[in-house]
Amino acid sequence: MLDMKAVEIIAALEKKELSAREVADAHIGRIEEVNPRLNAVIYPLFEQARTAADRVDARRLRGEPVGRLAGLPMTIKDQFIVDGTPTSLGLAHRSKEPLYGEGPLVRRLRGSDAVFLGKTNLPQLLVSYECRHALYGPANNPWDPGRAPGGSSGGEAAIVAAGGSPLGLGADMGGSLRIPAHCCGVYALKPTEHRFPNDDTPLDRGFFGGLAGFEGFVQQPGPLARSVDDLKLLMDVLLEKPLPGIAPVPWDSGPLHDDIKTLTVGFFTDNGLFPASPAIRTAVEEAARALEGRGARVIPFTPLDPVKGIALYLSLISADGARWMVDALVGEAPIGGIGNFIRSARMPGAMRGAMRLLLRSLGQTSADFLMAHVRAADTADHWRRCAERSRYRAEFRAAMENEKIDILLCPPFGLPAVPHDASYKGAGVFAASYAMLFNLLGMPAGVAPVARIPDGGESDRIAGRDGVARDAIAIENGSAGLPVGVQVVGRHWREDQVLTVMKVLAEVLRFHGDIGASA
Repeated sequence: MLDMKAVEIIAALEKKELSAREVADAHIGRIEEVNPRLNAVIYPLFEQARTAADRVDARRLRGEPVGRLAGLPMTIKDQFIVDGTPTSLGLAHRSKEPLYGEGPLVRRLRGSDAVFLGKTNLPQLLVSYECRHALYGPANNPWDPGRAPGGSSGGEAAIVAAGGSPLGLGADMGGSLRIPAHCCGVYALKPTEHRFPNDDTPLDRGFFGGLAGFEGFVQQPGPLARSVDDLKLLMDVLLEKPLPGIAPVPWDSGPLHDDIKTLTVGFFTDNGLFPASPAIRTAVEEAARALEGRGARVIPFTPLDPVKGIALYLSLISADGARWMVDALVGEAPIGGIGNFIRSARMPGAMRGAMRLLLRSLGQTSADFLMAHVRAADTADHWRRCAERSRYRAEFRAAMENEKIDILLCPPFGLPAVPHDASYKGAGVFAASYAMLFNLLGMPAGVAPVARIPDGGESDRIAGRDGVARDAIAIENGSAGLPVGVQVVGRHWREDQVLTVMKVLAEVLRFHGDIGASA
């Protein structure tokens, strides 16, 4: 059961080859086996899961109708309200009080008779490419517990990769689905901006209140799984009917096909801001050849000024001077890079200028870049940044249209899974620039695992004066054997094409995600 896809589990349940209770017990047993090592599930819901599974079995026995996911176990990232559980967003002071009032996504999953196994670990305020909860500590990567599983949906990716859950619900505002998928060797999909609402996440003051009106770009909930078919399954369930407050953009609930002969795929391996590790570049090139071999038109593509795009991303997310972070922390100590972000965003102009001069004189060009763009804005400056974002989006779309490109293939993250506490030094932000760009653009993007880092293929980076380059080399050292993925990006509202390409990559490259005893 632990090796089965979610769609296979559902088929076996429908044929009564398995009972929902058997499936729940198997996955609970797996979580109990691996979670002491992974620290991925922070709020177990085992007794509730067994009760829900028994109810599904009883209804099936009586011949009563059941939902699309009836008896399927799954986990949920701890940024979504699940009645009777805390919703901490990684905050220690929000980790004990239960909340009530589920949003439309969790309600739809519950209404489809999914069985919730528990809620998963995530970093404080969801702002990290690691996964260190302020109270429960770090989640560990199932391939190497000395490394992080990525963030912010890191606990979700870790338990899915380790076989404790066949399907998970996470969210993505700067790579938070795609980076953990890359680091843990699973599949993920960030839908088009505004495909799903964020009403499942608490947006009152003290949680994410500062982001309630944030429209520079918005976080998008989405699925993680061990197969593309399972990503499609969760999307089908969540989009079975129009969601409240969301434009009813059509969704094709039919099966995925594998014909990509009509698609043009553009690919790139370097965004000009941060060179990706050699195994990640190779993975993109191998994926491009695989798609070409299946009949797609594949061409190199130079993305439109991605450095400008990342500068816009950083300037928009810091425009309030990190006030939303300070309000949500309520005096709680910030962990790692959050403190650096707050200090940079709130630094007075004169001090910022002096610091930038010093950084440049020391050859710290990466730190200078962050200092230039992570800063507060007044209203007029923020409007200007939003206007620049809109122009950049239009120009990027036009560049793809000029080449008739349907799909982009590129790195999801510039590094492998990082050792604990490594990303706080700055390398993680630059590595994440490959994911951030498509949050800014609002385009759908998924990650498919394709390979593992070979011995001797960890790094070809040259150390210089810049501290980020040195930190990146330290992260790459010892990374042999870790999984790497490729990012598949589509046009707005064309998640179907993204999933189709990911399915072809899964069929051709046949990544083996069996982590075995390492979990």
